[in-house]
Amino acid sequence: MHSLKYTFFGLLIAVALFFLWALSLSGNLSVRQSRSYQIEQKVLFDELSDFNEWEDWFPWMDEGMTLVVENEASKKGHRLMWSHPEQGNGYLELIDVDAPNGFVMEMQFDENSETLKNTFKLVQKQTGEVEVSWTLSSDEKYPYPLGRVRALVIRKMSQKNMEKALDDIPFNID
Repeated sequence: MHSLKYTFFGLLIAVALFFLWALSLSGNLSVRQSRSYQIEQKVLFDELSDFNEWEDWFPWMDEGMTLVVENEASKKGHRLMWSHPEQGNGYLELIDVDAPNGFVMEMQFDENSETLKNTFKLVQKQTGEVEVSWTLSSDEKYPYPLGRVRALVIRKMSQKNMEKALDDIPFNID
């Protein structure tokens, strides 16, 4: 009987600690990564804003994924759609373009998920390098407590994927 009582109180304490920990997490989703490249700003902009070039470095690429690109590259409405037999369908779409300074994309992993915003800003530095700043964000607030844990997981996974993607960009300079 004592064992059952200690188990119950142990679980109660664990749940209370989980809720206290979740309370300390942010309800916002925003992840930012940046890199500098020794390349012309226009060339870099063309590479990043053309989804035809993304297959080699697409951050969420997975075995078995099929990519389809629609509409004119680097223009509003340019779209990358993907499908995966187990993970479903999703898309990226350019919704705002300010060539060669940056662009904004809308992203959705499946029809039931929230829409995320990806913002790419390109800044020419005095050193000749171009700094790319990539921000993934959501306008939604993630509710306490499980939503905040979900936002934390998305932040951690996205940070890792974005970091790797920026390191893996193969510049196709003709």
